[in-house]
Amino acid sequence: MRRIAQAAGILMAVALVAGAAYALSYTISVQTNSSSYVGVATVLVSGQVSPAPGPNTAVLLRVFNPNRMLVTADQAGVNGTTGLFSASFVAGGTSAWIDGTYVLNGTWGAYGPTIFSMATFFWSSQPTTTTTTATSTTTTTSATATSTS
Repeated sequence: MRRIAQAAGILMAVALVAGAAYALSYTISVQTNSSSYVGVATVLVSGQVSPAPGPNTAVLLRVFNPNRMLVTADQAGVNGTTGLFSASFVAGGTSAWIDGTYVLNGTWGAYGPTIFSMATFFWSSQPTTTTTTATSTTTTTSATATSTS
């Protein structure tokens, strides 16, 4: 009986090690279509969960302003075959949107540990203007010729 218990213990250990060898490690990427936005603007978000996770999963997207306040949140469905996802949101339009650098956080965790990726972008309520002043100086030289006869 003791040998059976030992054999069962060894088999269980082998099964656990073999199962761990086949465990998948997922990664996620997230990005926006531009590094900066002005005023009320549509921000396009895209990314990928890799390897492709299969059907019926989503990425939680959250945007935080420079004061670390949540300004918008949404879900983006993940394509089960490719792992790709996309979404959009409107930047600006509320008092939570203040000039500065924003953090976009994409979180996915359908199978096991939660994974996340971050991207940043700059948002400003007004376009940045640059004033250039040009100065030019014009010098005119004239010559007079005299003749004697």
